[in-house]
Amino acid sequence: MHLIKSTIAIVALSLLPYSSPVYAESNIPPEIEKMHAFLGLMQEFYGIVNSMNQVSADPTQAAIMQMFKIQEIYEQKGKKAEAAEIFRQVLKDSNNPTLRNAATFMLGDVLKDSGQKDEAIAVLKKGLNENLKRAQ
Repeated sequence: MHLIKSTIAIVALSLLPYSSPVYAESNIPPEIEKMHAFLGLMQEFYGIVNSMNQVSADPTQAAIMQMFKIQEIYEQKGKKAEAAEIFRQVLKDSNNPTLRNAATFMLGDVLKDSGQKDEAIAVLKKGLNENLKRAQ
């Protein structure tokens, strides 16, 4: 990670003379434009890696991301309703309010989209009641 930061800093410093408003864009050599584009990509990549490290280090955030990915894959397979069992299992197994809220939202969404609107309302109301009790 330190190597990536150092590389970005070195490339950024080498581009500094070309960032001056005095230096017209038409005077920028193509190599510098390529370096500038590369620097932008490296910064985006570093941001993604950093975000993934933060999510991976937090079990709650990681579990929520995994639930989203599971739902996404089921949706791509045309079987989004099958993700409901995953969310029900999370609600059964977890006492973590953040995980329970995410699973409740996602289960409600899956049920609504699969035509089970009454069950979706019941699940969401149960989640609301849990939150109201915790908020007192």
